[in-house]
Amino acid sequence: MVERSRSFHWVTVDRDRTPEIPKRLNVSAYPSVLVLGPKEENVHRFEGFSKKEEFLARIDGALRRHALFRDGKPWDVPDPRPERITDDASVRPVALLPAPSEEVPVGIESLGGDLLVAQGGTLHRLDAATGKVKAAFPLAEGVADLATDGKLLYAVEAGWTAGLPIRVIDPESGKEVRSIVTEANKARKAYGAKGIAFHGGRLLVLEGMEGRLREVDPRTGEVKATIETKERWLSGLASDGKQLLAASREALLWIDPATGEVRRRVPMHYWIRSVGIHGDGVFVMEQPIFGFGRRHERIQVWPRAGETRIYRLTP
Repeated sequence: MVERSRSFHWVTVDRDRTPEIPKRLNVSAYPSVLVLGPKEENVHRFEGFSKKEEFLARIDGALRRHALFRDGKPWDVPDPRPERITDDASVRPVALLPAPSEEVPVGIESLGGDLLVAQGGTLHRLDAATGKVKAAFPLAEGVADLATDGKLLYAVEAGWTAGLPIRVIDPESGKEVRSIVTEANKARKAYGAKGIAFHGGRLLVLEGMEGRLREVDPRTGEVKATIETKERWLSGLASDGKQLLAASREALLWIDPATGEVRRRVPMHYWIRSVGIHGDGVFVMEQPIFGFGRRHERIQVWPRAGETRIYRLTP
């Protein structure tokens, strides 16, 4: 490790004393390690704490990219990713639908024979067979997932865990009918809601980082029960009437709604952000992967522009 580190000239930046440097280099996460060219080109950068093996792999990646940079070759080509979303034979990709937009997906739900897809600040109503947009409505910023009781939509905000509401929406007009506030959450600060679903008449909210399910009274917002999944970093939540479906960064998970036990795990090559169930199909959208360009501008690495899709899988 020491030998590798000698390949670099290490400079420590005190963000309090020289705030113009992280601002110029678009640094907002700490710690961040940046490998720069002589004109501050972004040769390589990574964020966050990591274990020894992961840190060394990142350093090796930086050395490879710097060698390309030094030789005048393209150094910032993103690492390739698998062509298929999964290699698991038990889940067959059967259709690809064009996504309504390039924005970050924040929910998929099935209602009235259509797909309701939330991306960024817009709620889209799609033909489930073709992906054609039938209608679009503005959606409050911060929504993390969608659910339905068969008549109305329920949009949970990421900040539900810190007292923000679950919004109840008329799917025909896109207008908010009412909101559900959990008073006990107002004493908390963390933003961690990542999923919402109705299962057997119960309204469940997923706290994704901890992998915790909360049963919420849809009238009062009171938390009636808590279920631990023993998983972390989950996103999206759906129900097929028997089991719950959620996604981790590496897999789709089928979860026992009574115990939180993972009954089935299907590895995925792409980080899944939103999940929904329509008929016998599972619909998923991936979490966009962001990075930085040559001048440290924020860019979307995957999926590339024009390649955002809704995947239909048949389990």
